[in-house]
Amino acid sequence: MCFNIFRKERVIKGSCVQSDFNWYGKLMPCTVTRIYSRGVGSNKVKYCQLTFILRGLSKTVNVPLSSCKLHHSDDPLTFI
Repeated sequence: MCFNIFRKERVIKGSCVQSDFNWYGKLMPCTVTRIYSRGVGSNKVKYCQLTFILRGLSKTVNVPLSSCKLHHSDDPLTFI
């Protein structure tokens, strides 16, 4: 049996990420609440819904999944 000894990071629902596409605050730590696809056929693009707190209010934004990077203070459960 062959397996990969290197662990890969994955963005999953509930993980803490940072995104350059967040208009309210670039690289602000956010929580992924939903991952979904838009488009038809080979033109599908994955998006994620991010939730964060700004000045005491909860904000929600939708950004491309490719713009999300894991915030490294996150728990090790996001590793596979």
